[in-house]
Amino acid sequence: MNLIPESPQQWLMLLFAAASFITLGWQYLRSRRLQMPPSARNDIKARRLWRGDRRAYQRKYGDIDKQLEERSRNGD
Repeated sequence: MNLIPESPQQWLMLLFAAASFITLGWQYLRSRRLQMPPSARNDIKARRLWRGDRRAYQRKYGDIDKQLEERSRNGD
């Protein structure tokens, strides 16, 4: 079994596969580093909105998150 690509099509496929894995790995590592807000941790719709459009999430759930953070700081 020859692991080194011989034709240009095989090189292109190898390059495409490598670019795909690098992109997915980068997105995974970037998402692990971010701190998810309280509403997004508790609600799947909020989590999808937070991942997709942060500004829309902030408009819809920003006040709720502030209240939840204040409660958690006060020990309620």
